[in-house]
Amino acid sequence: MRTGDRWLAAVPGTRRVGPLGRPPIAALPAVPAGSGPAVGVVGRVVPELSLMGCWGARLAWPRDLCLPTIVYAYPGCGWSPDGGCGSRAGDVVEHGTFQRRAVELQERMLRIVGVSSECVRDQQLSVLENRLYHLEELWSDPGLVLARVLGLPTFIWGDMAYYRRVTLFVEDGRVEKVFSVVSPRRCVEQVVSWLKATGRW
Repeated sequence: MRTGDRWLAAVPGTRRVGPLGRPPIAALPAVPAGSGPAVGVVGRVVPELSLMGCWGARLAWPRDLCLPTIVYAYPGCGWSPDGGCGSRAGDVVEHGTFQRRAVELQERMLRIVGVSSECVRDQQLSVLENRLYHLEELWSDPGLVLARVLGLPTFIWGDMAYYRRVTLFVEDGRVEKVFSVVSPRRCVEQVVSWLKATGRW
């Protein structure tokens, strides 16, 4: 755990949640320094879980992931260690990068979803205010369930836990690749470069 930028990495194995369904700080112990967000995630079979889509549909994973899927987790809060004071601005940039490549990705039978601990209403506003007409599929995960079952990285701000930026490529119900996001502007290019290198493009 680093107290300077106040981030914490999530690990699976806890079922406790705090106010509004979010895990309390104690439910998200830190992983060893330097282990990175991809450790133990690549190759993991996605367990059965249910999340709410931003337009009210209940999504069952992995049953509803019949296509290869790009899942990008983003903070959805006012501050983050990888988004600085402009975290929401970083979210908008990240949404925009995926939207610009959405048609190309979807033409290649790839599904794109975003996941954050934001409530459904906030995600709806993101879609409408930022005109994400090609990228409407956002999942609300206020309990950070996906983070806990897969061991995805999170951080603490105030008394709440949020996702750190990370992108997953899921195929046949299994995590095939994890991308550590250095910049919200480059996250989709990381994915596209990997898809081309592996012959999926």
